[in-house]
Amino acid sequence: MKQNHYSPTALLFEAILPNTPYDHSQTGSRFRLAARTLATWRNRAVSRRQLSRLDSRMLNDIGLSDFDAKLEAAKPFWTE
Repeated sequence: MKQNHYSPTALLFEAILPNTPYDHSQTGSRFRLAARTLATWRNRAVSRRQLSRLDSRMLNDIGLSDFDAKLEAAKPFWTE
């Protein structure tokens, strides 16, 4: 039985972008895509954490109800 040996880079892309074939010729653009994806995920996590810390008055100031804020804050970082 043949074993596949994947580079650490290929494994990283598989973890971040599953079901996307790894192409060594596209390494630079793939790194940029992976970096953008990780930055987006981090921004979502930080924003949702900050949102969860706002009180009712602050939420009202930005036009959100307590329920809407809790719903948004409960979303995993990988979902929009």
